[in-house]
Amino acid sequence: MGNKVSIISNSKGDDTATGAELQYRHGVLKRLNASCKELKKSVANAVMHMESTPQHLRGVGTGYLNLCACLKHGGGSGGSTHSRRQAEGSERVAFSRSIVDCQLANESYIGFQSFCDAMDDLKAGACAKFRAEIHEKLTKELGKMLADTKRALALGKKAKGSMSRFSNAAKLVSRQESAAASQGKNLSAKRSYTKAVSDRNAKEKEFTAALEVFDQHYEEVMAAAQEFCGSTTDVFLDSVVACYREIITMLDVVDTPQWSRFRSEERDMVLHQMPGVGFSESAARNQNDNKSSVTTEPKRLD
Repeated sequence: MGNKVSIISNSKGDDTATGAELQYRHGVLKRLNASCKELKKSVANAVMHMESTPQHLRGVGTGYLNLCACLKHGGGSGGSTHSRRQAEGSERVAFSRSIVDCQLANESYIGFQSFCDAMDDLKAGACAKFRAEIHEKLTKELGKMLADTKRALALGKKAKGSMSRFSNAAKLVSRQESAAASQGKNLSAKRSYTKAVSDRNAKEKEFTAALEVFDQHYEEVMAAAQEFCGSTTDVFLDSVVACYREIITMLDVVDTPQWSRFRSEERDMVLHQMPGVGFSESAARNQNDNKSSVTTEPKRLD
C-alpha cells in the first residue's frame, strides 16, 4: 500500500519524498477504481450470460420440438411401400429407414415440450435467484466500494493541490533567503519576506491537514477492498455453482424417456459392429424415478 505520507516540517519545501508517495497512492486508487469498474462490468456480463443459458437451451429444445412435430404429423395415408412389398412376398429385412416410428416421434415431442417448460422454469427460478443474490451480496457492495474510492480520489486530488500551493510558497521563501544570503542582507525586518513566510506556513498547515485526511481514507479504502475480495469471492462462486447445479438437475430430470432413447434396433446393430467403440447404456436402463444419468459416454471395448 505504500508507507504513510510524512508531515512536512522543514522550511525549504523539500517535499520530494512526500510528493512521490502521494502520487503513488493516488495512482493506486486510480487503478483500484478502474479495476472495480471492470469487475462490475464483468459480473453484469456473467449474470446476463447465466440468465441466457436456459433461453438458448430452450431455443435448441424448440428446434427439436419442431423437428419432432414434422415427424409426428408427417406420415402419409395408406401405409408405406415397404409394407406393400412385404405383403407381396418381397424378401427384405423388417427394419427400414424409410419408415417413421411415429410412437418414438410422439414420445420425443412430449419430451422436448417438457424440456422447454423446464427451461422457462429455470429462467424464472434459479436464474432469477442467482441475479438477486449477486445484486444483493456483490454488486451493491461493489457500488459502495466504488463510491468510497471515488471519494478518496477526490481527497487525493485536493491534497495534491494543497501540496502544489505549499511547494510554490516554500520556493518563494527559499529564493528570497538565497538572494539575501548572497547579498548579506537581513530579512527579519523585510515585510515581503515576513508575509511570504506566513503564507508558506499557512499553506503547509493546509497541506498537512489535507494529507492526513487523505491518508486515513486511503487506508480505509484499501482495507475495505481486501475485505470485499475475501467476502464476495465465495459468494460469487457459490451462487454460480448453485445455479448450474439447478440447471444440471433439471436437465437430468427432463431427460428423454429410456424406452425411446434405446429403441432403435438398427443403431444397436451398427454400434455393435463398430470395432473397439460402444455406448454405455447401463445408466439409462437403471433409471430411478424420472431421472437419468449420462448415457452416451464412449468407452473402449479392449
